Amino acid sequence: MMLKMLLVVFLTVCGTAVFANQAAEKSEAKSTIITPVKLCWWPDIGWPSEANVWGMTLGVGNYGSVDNYVAGLDLGCVSYTNNVYGLQTSFYNVTKGTVGAQIGLWNAGENTSGTQIGLVNIGTKKSYQLQIGLWCELENGFLPAFPLINFSIK
Repeated sequence: MMLKMLLVVFLTVCGTAVFANQAAEKSEAKSTIITPVKLCWWPDIGWPSEANVWGMTLGVGNYGSVDNYVAGLDLGCVSYTNNVYGLQTSFYNVTKGTVGAQIGLWNAGENTSGTQIGLVNIGTKKSYQLQIGLWCELENGFLPAFPLINFSIK
């Protein structure tokens, strides 16, 4: 059972990387350094510090600069990454641009497309997504705020 779960996660990340590559090429990311793995400990304390990630970001606190992106998996306790193309998962997720999914206790996204799963989910009117959680707030949702499920209609 555990092997099947790991296989599903691995295939999801790999499949997302293919889709994310196309989306990342269209982003306004200015850094030309690309790395498969980024390790983060706290703001401005990570290795490599100013790189785009095509793979996985791991850490206690994942913080991406304004111009950089993660294409793949963003995994940590606290995640504040501006551009995520894939899966962002931690206890507290904040992004200014996600194509994919956010999974955590608190998810907040601006200009996002995909899914948010958590206790609290917040999205702006430039977001096109499905929210599943205890509290779902989406400016362009079928209702601006609704418990359990919400989705964009505009």
